[in-house]
Amino acid sequence: MDAVLENIRLARGEGRAVCQDTGLLVIKLVIGDEFPLRLKEIIDAIIRGVSKGTEEIPLRPNAVDPISGRNTGNNIGERSPWFSIDVAEGEVLEVSIMAKGGGSESACRALTTSPAEGLRIAAELAVSVVAEHGFNSCPPLFVGVGLGGTLATATEIAYESLLRPAGVRHRSRKISEYEVYLIELLNKLGIGPGGVGGGPTIADVHVETAAHHPASMGVAVVVNCWALRRGRIRISPDGDVEFFKYKPGDGVWVKW
Repeated sequence: MDAVLENIRLARGEGRAVCQDTGLLVIKLVIGDEFPLRLKEIIDAIIRGVSKGTEEIPLRPNAVDPISGRNTGNNIGERSPWFSIDVAEGEVLEVSIMAKGGGSESACRALTTSPAEGLRIAAELAVSVVAEHGFNSCPPLFVGVGLGGTLATATEIAYESLLRPAGVRHRSRKISEYEVYLIELLNKLGIGPGGVGGGPTIADVHVETAAHHPASMGVAVVVNCWALRRGRIRISPDGDVEFFKYKPGDGVWVKW
């Protein structure tokens, strides 16, 4: 953990990324039904911003075509960035971004199961993922669990769960208790920071749920390294932008 904290200090002081793998971008949009721009205009503007940021920050180009193996060089590709979109009332536009690195992404798993077995299977899948891949995913880890819906639904809500501030439990008491149970269960593996023991394996677990078919349900476990890189902005109809950052001590997003 001392090495992790020193890494953060150096990155902040030198204006560098905490990890050279700046990941693929997962973007959540919440757009009001009265916001003056069309959704396509918003997405096109974000894509231009990703390309510009790749060149100017710089971000490491990570978007690779699955057939040709060609790196696009600007983090833009087929369905990259990935957008998750919710519609709200009013004129709000909120953009949340998560940079998902390849090391922890390789550990993610999803399956379908019987609804009667859902909670048990989710716990077993989480243990299997962390036990087999956790040491190689730069722990202590943040784990998102999607429970319910189709396989696609479970996977998407597992990613979205990682946008919730660390330490903030689910609004449902039963799901909150299940999150605590998973944290305690996974920390018993004893993998520890950097995979060398001597501390927590898990920084936090977030669970999100969705309604499922009577005969089946999706279960997904999404893993992120200790460098859970997220950002959020809110844009008003007149173009004013509010930047938000996560404040660990309070467990909330606050204006920057």
